[in-house]
Amino acid sequence: MPPMLRPVIALESPGLGVLGGERVRLLEAVAREGGISAAARALGISYKHAWDGIAALNNIAGRPLVEARKGGAKGGGAALTPAGTRFITAFRRLEAETA
Repeated sequence: MPPMLRPVIALESPGLGVLGGERVRLLEAVAREGGISAAARALGISYKHAWDGIAALNNIAGRPLVEARKGGAKGGGAALTPAGTRFITAFRRLEAETA
């Protein structure tokens, strides 16, 4: 039986970089974990790598996909913006349609 193939989707913005599944998983982790630091831990990456990834996503999308919340008694956190949620949905739909 031949090996199973699956599509690998990447979106590129000239001069801004490439966005692929790794960055979408980061968005999903932020939504699930409620913060960038927790998302980084869940994915086994450094906070800096996660923060740089979020900044790149926001730049490539041309609008914030993740919004940081200021700390307080319970700390800060981060959440997806409506655009971030739509971005994940569209990316996953594109993956499914090309599978």
